[in-house]
Amino acid sequence: MVAANGSVAPCQPMGSDMECGADGARLRSGGPHVGGVKIIGATLTPNKGSTFPGFFTPENEVKRQTVNQWIRTSGAYDGVIDFDKAVRDPSDPARLLPAYASDDNTHLSDAGYQAMANAIDLSLFR
Repeated sequence: MVAANGSVAPCQPMGSDMECGADGARLRSGGPHVGGVKIIGATLTPNKGSTFPGFFTPENEVKRQTVNQWIRTSGAYDGVIDFDKAVRDPSDPARLLPAYASDDNTHLSDAGYQAMANAIDLSLFR
């Protein structure tokens, strides 16, 4: 099971209550281990410059950074895939690297999705 971009957590990652995403991940990371299922966490990708009104805000960026730090350091996961690190612009970490951004600056280009795929350490799944 991979927990990424709210797909496992019960709330939208950029919703009004970012903590619900982390709480959902915490709740779910304890359960599946019963059946021997590994839980792999994945960081949220940047979206500064998003064309969707209100999607990127300085407040949401702080929340994204907070959740990503928790995903990286909490120990709640058997492994972590750092999609944020793989696709962010080193000169502006709140933004996707231009080569990896689609026209809406929220979704990735084909090259961006390839960078995400390349960031996955397949040994996590053994």
